[in-house]
Amino acid sequence: MTAGQPLHPQVLLLSSRIDFACDYVISALRELGVPYLRLNSEDLDSMELALSPSVPRLRVYAEDDDYVLEPDSLKGIFFRRPVYLREAGTGSQSGPERLARSQWGVFLRSLMVFEQARWINHPARVYFAEHKAVQLLVARQAGFRIPETVITNSARHLPAGQSTVAIKGLETILFSEGEREFFGYTQVVERDMLSAENLSALPTVVQAAVAPKVDLRVTVVGTQMWCAEIHGLNGAIPGDWRELKDAVTYRPRGVPDDLRQCIVALMDRLGLAYGAIDLAERNGQIYFLEINPTGEWAWLEKQLGFPVSQELVRLLGGER
Repeated sequence: MTAGQPLHPQVLLLSSRIDFACDYVISALRELGVPYLRLNSEDLDSMELALSPSVPRLRVYAEDDDYVLEPDSLKGIFFRRPVYLREAGTGSQSGPERLARSQWGVFLRSLMVFEQARWINHPARVYFAEHKAVQLLVARQAGFRIPETVITNSARHLPAGQSTVAIKGLETILFSEGEREFFGYTQVVERDMLSAENLSALPTVVQAAVAPKVDLRVTVVGTQMWCAEIHGLNGAIPGDWRELKDAVTYRPRGVPDDLRQCIVALMDRLGLAYGAIDLAERNGQIYFLEINPTGEWAWLEKQLGFPVSQELVRLLGGER
């Protein structure tokens, strides 16, 4: 780069070093020759950044390159930071580390001043859509079947007449203890196992278990969507298939018109351009489980050839 000639990216990616799905999008951007800038949260303190909110303009100096992001040139922003990471951090971090994490998170969300850009997805809509209670209400309004659900800390209020229930956190459960990191998956348990002692400390999402079932993952970008059936190597998966990622198979499946209409209505009501939707099919009926507005898709693109990255780049580049 010649001194005095800053680069003007058309696409900004807000990501992390370990976000391999973002690598797929970058590969598609390079193939099309679309100029981009990727900001990984772990690397922000090694860059020189300046945001002028009222213009708006973002200046970034990193690795001897000078970038200027302005409304006239910036077409799309890919927001890959789940809002649950807004929290100050894990117990293993020092006070200054937690403060820095919090403030950098706010800085990234402050880029909402680029309101003319196509956000996938806008942080405010991510925050809204990540709430499971909101998801279930909106999914019902969009025409989906919903398992009987209650958010409770009491065994007194569990779904009636259900011997088996599925329990999950109100938001993604991710925490560290020392060098170990823990992630919370949905658990299917007998109703009798839930007592005042193991429920009272935290509010928990409790649903009537959909079983036996076939798991479906629908990946949506704009008006395009791709559905994958998920099967266990030994038959139906009773609980959360994500715990068994190395022991499941994926098959492409069409999206019928009635389901497509529900999905379009869901995305429209949530204000999302991208979503990873988990569904369960039992006896020919499909139930909505949840949607992740920053969910993963790269393994499906690799295994089933779903052109998710290409469609994301098309939208980020300004196509409607």
